[in-house]
Amino acid sequence: MAILQPITLITTKLSKMKKILLPIVAIALIAGFTSCKKCKDCKYTVVGDEELVSPTTEFCGDELDEIDGKTVTLEEAGISLEVKYTCE
Repeated sequence: MAILQPITLITTKLSKMKKILLPIVAIALIAGFTSCKKCKDCKYTVVGDEELVSPTTEFCGDELDEIDGKTVTLEEAGISLEVKYTCE
């Protein structure tokens, strides 16, 4: 009986540690996967001249959120162009 008591005590502590560590590890894994930045290949077309299409460029995270589906007006030297971004 004297030998079984320490073994029982060890298995009880291991069981408690598993109950604590398993949720911590699960939360860490979920947080790691959700923090990955999603990326997409984006291109832009000049509004009114759909033949003028840019090569694709990869955008990720906040940059992707800022441009995906947006129409922007670019102005330089008195010339203005409306540019629409599309991402796939």
